[in-house]
Amino acid sequence: MKKIASVVIYTIGFFMSLTGLSFSCDYCMLSQGLSPLQTTTGIGLRVDERYTVLDKMYNGTEKVDNPGNEETHLTTQVTGFYAVNPDLTAFVVVPYVKRTMKEWDDVEGKFMEGKASGLGDIVLMGRYTFYRRHELDSTTIVAGQAGVKLPTGATNAKDDMGMYMDAHMQPGTGSYDYLLGLNLSHAIGRFTIATNLLYYINNEGKKGKTGMDTGDEKHQFGNMFSYDATGIYRIYPATPPGPTVSLALGVAGEWRDKEKIDGVTQDGSEGHVIYLNTGLLFIPHPQWIVELNYRPAIYHDLPANPTTGETQMGEDYKATLSVSHLF
Repeated sequence: MKKIASVVIYTIGFFMSLTGLSFSCDYCMLSQGLSPLQTTTGIGLRVDERYTVLDKMYNGTEKVDNPGNEETHLTTQVTGFYAVNPDLTAFVVVPYVKRTMKEWDDVEGKFMEGKASGLGDIVLMGRYTFYRRHELDSTTIVAGQAGVKLPTGATNAKDDMGMYMDAHMQPGTGSYDYLLGLNLSHAIGRFTIATNLLYYINNEGKKGKTGMDTGDEKHQFGNMFSYDATGIYRIYPATPPGPTVSLALGVAGEWRDKEKIDGVTQDGSEGHVIYLNTGLLFIPHPQWIVELNYRPAIYHDLPANPTTGETQMGEDYKATLSVSHLF
C-alpha cells in the first residue's frame, strides 16, 4: 500500500509539473512539456490531444478590431518514455498536426484560407533527477531536461490562393532546435506545488526539401521561454491508495523573441502571453492517468510592427486531454 501511495504522489507531482505546457506556442513549436512519469519499471506511453484557438488581434496589451482572422491548431501527440535508471529518463515525442487559418486580404478584398496537416517535428528528450527527498509527509523532486527537435515536419503547405502559408502555420519548422528545462515538484499531504521552466533555442530553417520552402526565404523563430507554477489538491480520497481525483490551479506563460527572415530581424513578431492554468487529474489505477487541462489567456503583450503597423493575433485559449499508460 505504501509503495502504491508513493508512486501516485510522485506521479501527480511530476505529471502536473510537466504537463499542461503542451498548450504552448503550438504555432512555433510542437511540444513543450514532457511527462517524466516514473513507476517501478519506468516505461510508459502518453497520448495528448491539444487544441489552440487564436481569434483576437492585439497592439501591445491593447485588443484591437479583428476583421475576422482566425487560426486553429490541433495536435495529436504520442510520447514514449523509458527510465534508463532511477534518475535518468529518455523521451520520444511524435506529433501529428492539423492547422487552419483565415486571414483578410485588403488587396484582394477577401479572406485567404488555408489548411495544413501532417507529421510535425519529432522531439528527443532526456530528464535527469538530481535532487530527490522523501520524508514522512512530503516529497521534493528537482530535475533538469535537455533535448533536440528534429526538422521532420513538412514546410511547403499553401493556402487557397496558391501562396505558401506563414512559417507558424506549417507542420514543421525546418530547423534543428534545442530545449533546456528545469522542473520542481513539492508534495505535502494532499497538496502539491509544481513548477516547470523550459527554454527553446531556435535555429534558422534550411532551404530545400526539409527547409522553410517559402520562396527564397530562410525563416528563424525567436527563442522562447515557457513557465508555469501550479497548485494541485487531491480532493479524493483523503489518503491513497485507490483511485484519486485532483484539481489544479495556477498560472502559465509564454515569451518569445523576435523572428528573423534571411537573417533580418522582424519587428512586431515578439510577445508575451499569460494564461490561467486549470486542470483535472484522474488516476483510476497506478498504471493509468487521465488529465484535462484548460488555459484561457488572461494577458497579452504582442507589439505591432512599428513600420507597417501590422498587429499580431493572440491566443484565446488552449485545451489538452491526456491519457497515459504505465507498463
